[in-house]
Amino acid sequence: MSETNFTKGEWVAYINKVNLNHGYAAVECEDRRIYGQKVYKSNEIEETANAHLIAAAPEMYAMLESFLCLEGLIKTDKIQALLTKARGEI
Repeated sequence: MSETNFTKGEWVAYINKVNLNHGYAAVECEDRRIYGQKVYKSNEIEETANAHLIAAAPEMYAMLESFLCLEGLIKTDKIQALLTKARGEI
Protein backbone atom coordinates (compact mmCIF):
# COMPACT_ATOMS: atom_id res chain seq x y z
CA MET A 1 0.00 0.00 0.00
CA SER A 2 1.21 3.49 -0.83
CA GLU A 3 2.05 6.08 1.78
CA THR A 4 -0.54 8.83 2.19
CA ASN A 5 0.36 12.48 1.86
CA PHE A 6 -2.71 13.83 3.63
CA THR A 7 -2.47 16.65 6.15
CA LYS A 8 -1.99 15.01 9.55
CA GLY A 9 -4.21 15.92 12.48
CA GLU A 10 -7.90 16.43 13.17
CA TRP A 11 -9.84 18.10 10.36
CA VAL A 12 -12.59 20.42 11.60
CA ALA A 13 -15.45 21.93 9.55
CA TYR A 14 -16.90 25.28 10.39
CA ILE A 15 -19.35 27.71 8.84
CA ASN A 16 -18.90 31.43 9.26
CA LYS A 17 -21.99 33.47 8.38
CA VAL A 18 -20.91 36.93 7.31
CA ASN A 19 -24.47 38.20 6.93
CA LEU A 20 -27.93 36.89 5.98
CA ASN A 21 -26.95 36.41 2.33
CA HIS A 22 -23.54 34.80 2.44
CA GLY A 23 -20.82 33.25 4.55
CA TYR A 24 -17.90 30.86 4.30
CA ALA A 25 -17.58 27.10 4.73
CA ALA A 26 -14.13 25.83 5.61
CA VAL A 27 -12.20 22.80 6.83
CA GLU A 28 -9.05 23.42 8.82
CA CYS A 29 -6.40 21.34 10.52
CA GLU A 30 -4.30 23.09 13.16
CA ASP A 31 -4.89 26.54 11.60
CA ARG A 32 -4.12 25.21 8.12
CA ARG A 33 -6.95 25.59 5.61
CA ILE A 34 -7.80 22.32 3.83
CA TYR A 35 -10.93 23.53 2.05
CA GLY A 36 -12.73 26.82 1.74
CA GLN A 37 -15.82 27.86 -0.16
CA LYS A 38 -17.90 31.01 -0.19
CA VAL A 39 -21.44 30.10 0.78
CA TYR A 40 -24.54 31.88 -0.44
CA LYS A 41 -28.01 31.39 0.95
CA SER A 42 -28.94 29.38 -2.18
CA ASN A 43 -26.18 26.75 -1.64
CA GLU A 44 -25.74 26.92 2.15
CA ILE A 45 -27.04 23.41 2.88
CA GLU A 46 -24.93 21.76 0.17
CA GLU A 47 -21.69 23.61 0.99
CA THR A 48 -22.13 22.94 4.71
CA ALA A 49 -22.62 19.23 3.98
CA ASN A 50 -19.53 19.25 1.72
CA ALA A 51 -17.40 20.80 4.46
CA HIS A 52 -18.49 18.17 6.99
CA LEU A 53 -17.88 15.34 4.49
CA ILE A 54 -14.39 16.62 3.74
CA ALA A 55 -13.63 16.98 7.47
CA ALA A 56 -14.62 13.33 8.01
CA ALA A 57 -12.51 12.06 5.08
CA PRO A 58 -9.33 11.14 7.03
CA GLU A 59 -11.31 9.07 9.54
CA MET A 60 -13.29 7.37 6.78
CA TYR A 61 -10.04 6.58 4.95
CA ALA A 62 -8.56 5.03 8.10
CA MET A 63 -11.70 2.96 8.68
CA LEU A 64 -11.67 1.63 5.12
CA GLU A 65 -7.96 0.86 5.41
CA SER A 66 -8.64 -1.16 8.58
CA PHE A 67 -11.08 -3.38 6.65
CA LEU A 68 -8.27 -4.61 4.36
CA CYS A 69 -7.17 -7.08 7.02
CA LEU A 70 -10.51 -8.87 6.52
CA GLU A 71 -9.54 -10.02 3.04
CA GLY A 72 -11.09 -13.42 2.49
CA LEU A 73 -13.99 -12.62 4.80
CA ILE A 74 -15.22 -9.67 2.77
CA LYS A 75 -14.51 -8.42 -0.73
CA THR A 76 -11.73 -5.89 -0.38
CA ASP A 77 -11.15 -5.06 -4.05
CA LYS A 78 -13.65 -2.16 -4.00
CA ILE A 79 -12.19 -0.89 -0.73
CA GLN A 80 -8.70 -0.96 -2.23
CA ALA A 81 -9.98 0.86 -5.33
CA LEU A 82 -11.48 3.63 -3.18
CA LEU A 83 -8.29 4.02 -1.16
CA THR A 84 -6.26 4.19 -4.37
CA LYS A 85 -8.64 6.85 -5.73
CA ALA A 86 -8.37 8.86 -2.49
CA ARG A 87 -4.57 8.85 -2.81
CA GLY A 88 -4.89 10.15 -6.38
CA GLU A 89 -3.22 7.08 -7.88
CA ILE A 90 -5.80 6.42 -10.59
